[in-house]
Amino acid sequence: HERSLDFGDGARGTLEQEESSFNQTLDRGLKRFEEAIQGEHTRPRVSSEAPSPQIGSNSPKPSEPTYARKNLPHFERPWGKYMITFSTRDRDILSEAERTIVLDSILHSHKLGQIHLYAACVMPDHVHLLIEPQVKSFDQDSNPTFYTLTEILQPIKSVTSHKILKERRIVLQNENITHLWEQESFDRLIRSESDLIEKYDYIIGNPVADGLVTQARNYAWSWCREFNETSSPVGDEGVSDHTRGRVCSPFPGDIAFELYDTFGFPIDLTQLLAQEHGIEVEMEVFEKLMEQQQERSRAAQKSNIVRALDISTEAVTEFTGFENDTVEANILEIHPQEDALFVITDKTVFYAEMGGQSGDTGTLNVVAASGSNEEIEITGTQQIGKARAHIIDSSASIKVGDTVTIQLETTRRRPIEAHHTATHLLHWALHEVVSADAAQQGSSVDENRLRFDFNSAAVTPEQLASMEEKVNAFIKANDSVSWKEVPHASIKGRPDIMQFFGDKYGDLVRVVQIGGEPHALNGYSQELCGGTHVRNTGEI
Repeated sequence: HERSLDFGDGARGTLEQEESSFNQTLDRGLKRFEEAIQGEHTRPRVSSEAPSPQIGSNSPKPSEPTYARKNLPHFERPWGKYMITFSTRDRDILSEAERTIVLDSILHSHKLGQIHLYAACVMPDHVHLLIEPQVKSFDQDSNPTFYTLTEILQPIKSVTSHKILKERRIVLQNENITHLWEQESFDRLIRSESDLIEKYDYIIGNPVADGLVTQARNYAWSWCREFNETSSPVGDEGVSDHTRGRVCSPFPGDIAFELYDTFGFPIDLTQLLAQEHGIEVEMEVFEKLMEQQQERSRAAQKSNIVRALDISTEAVTEFTGFENDTVEANILEIHPQEDALFVITDKTVFYAEMGGQSGDTGTLNVVAASGSNEEIEITGTQQIGKARAHIIDSSASIKVGDTVTIQLETTRRRPIEAHHTATHLLHWALHEVVSADAAQQGSSVDENRLRFDFNSAAVTPEQLASMEEKVNAFIKANDSVSWKEVPHASIKGRPDIMQFFGDKYGDLVRVVQIGGEPHALNGYSQELCGGTHVRNTGEI
């Protein structure tokens, strides 16, 4: 109601912009749904000027199926994709029935979940595959282990060779041939979208290029999503029915997942839209992709923090890691866990996981009286009260009172520092370009990237470009980065120093300053921060 929704101009503008943005997202999602239903696929391009990839006459005609994003389980997955070719011994010709055996074996591997199959073509004397190996298992750290190419190809080649040669011996009484497949080639790891399109077109267009058929759709021993075949039985003679029918697929589960994950479509909305078109959604595929996403999310969130909560200590650890990469320290306490030791020392250069910054890793060296040196890997760092615990393997031979040298893994820390300082620059640019009212809601800084969470109206492409320009300009300027501890009361009311109201600060606070005179608290970016940073912006 107009009277009850008495927003200010800024809030009203934000709501209108968010509504418009959501409507655009909804429109894109509906368009994506209709494309999947109608089969109106548009080739994805690297840029608007990129030409459609071609490989001479091997590319399918415009009316033929072409690679589209809908063939990916989820097009943002950064997993390896390969084009593989293997051929028969001495280019021996496969009969139609034998080609059916090979194609069925490939599809069986696809159904087992060992691979995601983009395209396959069984030619008379060779086979082309375009695949993406799937997750086989997760290791103890929840990192995915993928099926190897050997694990994928060996069953296909062994089973088909056995079946085909066994039948040939019965018919021809020929005992001389012991193996069917000979040459094998693995294309390079496919990384770009254009490369994937090129390989896809080549495989689907191969029967046309070799003159076996005039249209790729008419070749019974190739497979892609558009070629989803009926389960028509093979004839009594063991010969494939070359004209067996093609039928429309149910709504692809991977696109239903894309709609959910990218466009925010609830799955029941996709099911409802599909029902209006008289088809069902491949829920098994959707649920499998949801499960894989949840597994990856759980793996990314796995941490030792829960175990640290069970530890209580009055120890205090002095942190010297702002300026140093190594320190000599004494072991104050050791807390055994199920598969690790939490080692608390009186000093450390290791930053604990907090404030959005990842915890450090490195080594701990125990110097024995004999002069021998034992190096122990530190896999993580946790804050416990005022103490800092280093996580090491439970088999390590250490004891309370040992003197140790703690060495930081600088190749990991330096990118973390760069990303943390870049986060401060991004925060400053956000206030300059978007709004001074844009408030930070969280951040994540590790060796691979930074993530900055904030609340405001949606950032426009023009604003984003302006922010990038400002941040990159200050990186190129090689401005100094410094920090200073001051009484909180002395800077509490200063508008030029970012402070997060609602956060609890001690009597002393650390101000990280970018630009200006070092330590003078007159830089263009100034924030209360306990994290580690580069010494100048050029290091970013």
